[in-house]
Amino acid sequence: MTDLINRYFSNTNKRKDFLRSELEKQGKNTEVYIAVAFFTDHKFIQNLLNNGCIVFLIVRLGFPTDPYSLKQIMGKRNIHIRYFSSKRFHPKLYIFGDEVAYIGSSNLTDGGLMANQELTVSIGNEDEHFEELHTIFNDYWNSAMVLTDDILLSYKEITSKYKETLKELSRLDTEITESKEIPFSESSDSTDKPKLTSLTREIDNLQKDYQLFLNGYRELMEIYNNLGYRQVPAHRLPLRLEIHRFINWIKNNGASKGAYLNAPKRNANERKNFVSGQVTKYFNDPKERDFSHTIETYHILNDLFGTVKKIESMNEKELIDGLYKVNAFKERIRQSGKDRVLVNFFMDNNREKVINTLTYLLYGNDDFRTRIARCCVDPEYKLKNFGENSIKELYGWMNKDEVPIYNNRVSHSLQWLGYGRL
Repeated sequence: MTDLINRYFSNTNKRKDFLRSELEKQGKNTEVYIAVAFFTDHKFIQNLLNNGCIVFLIVRLGFPTDPYSLKQIMGKRNIHIRYFSSKRFHPKLYIFGDEVAYIGSSNLTDGGLMANQELTVSIGNEDEHFEELHTIFNDYWNSAMVLTDDILLSYKEITSKYKETLKELSRLDTEITESKEIPFSESSDSTDKPKLTSLTREIDNLQKDYQLFLNGYRELMEIYNNLGYRQVPAHRLPLRLEIHRFINWIKNNGASKGAYLNAPKRNANERKNFVSGQVTKYFNDPKERDFSHTIETYHILNDLFGTVKKIESMNEKELIDGLYKVNAFKERIRQSGKDRVLVNFFMDNNREKVINTLTYLLYGNDDFRTRIARCCVDPEYKLKNFGENSIKELYGWMNKDEVPIYNNRVSHSLQWLGYGRL
């Protein structure tokens, strides 16, 4: 890697050292970590994705970061986006796996990568400072907030007011910073970083957890589905719940007793081959052919909680019988004593609150991660003796968006399969 140490890129015709060409040369089948203040070049990111990269992108929401460009890459596989809204976030950092990093003056814009006269230096992995750059990026990543569709929409609505005049830019930044719809996000060492409420912190943590988990899970779902081993028709059981059986099999047969802790993180081709082999073993396990209990549970839950009207009509016994189908809740009852928990459940949570919580969790208008977080920490929705794992599991059983059940068993199984720590 000595050829990548202390090389300079100025985007000049004289030197023919355009940064875009250099970054695109490095951006093949690797993880790419980008932290920039300004982002307008979605085509560059799409090119990385097309070349087999997994991209971790941090931007600042403020002029000239373009909501349209962000929209073009939102939701694509292997792209994870977080943001800061503080004007203090101003790095230009590009890291390609464990090979090389680039730091300098170039934002992720066409001007920064091609048209403007900039100055950027490459740092190879033999440089003593290379690992420090990874540490700096990780600090940014852990402090930044997940960019959701709702936040991007709010950002687009604010920026649309100011298209006609650059004189209002300072007001634009102020409005973004003060917007209630866009939670304020500042780097971890800021002296004026606001304290997050427990609810905002819980929502932020869930956004981050699900961001990485869902990307890995959806890749697993595609591998499983493409193998042609589907065992239950979709009208009887959603694919995510069939795959949940496979994930539990992995936990019991491979990832148990801490084996997941030492599992290697595999690249995309390695994961595909390894997961395919495990699915084949699972499919050939005669003990895993009976889906009757899973199908029965799914249909009972849908019969009980399938519409808002059904939930609102349920009496206390029906509510308890339905919630008892949630394994996490059943386990809590087993550990604490079934009779005591069931007797006390409606003393701690009146029927109206239980109905309100279930209706909001399963059919509310907020992003599902916000609903899960509020049901975990917001006094308006939080139920005693029905904790986070129960909330996540019930939502995993019931949703129509193929959001899977998510708990430690699931994340440990995916880690063992090679997806890294999620």
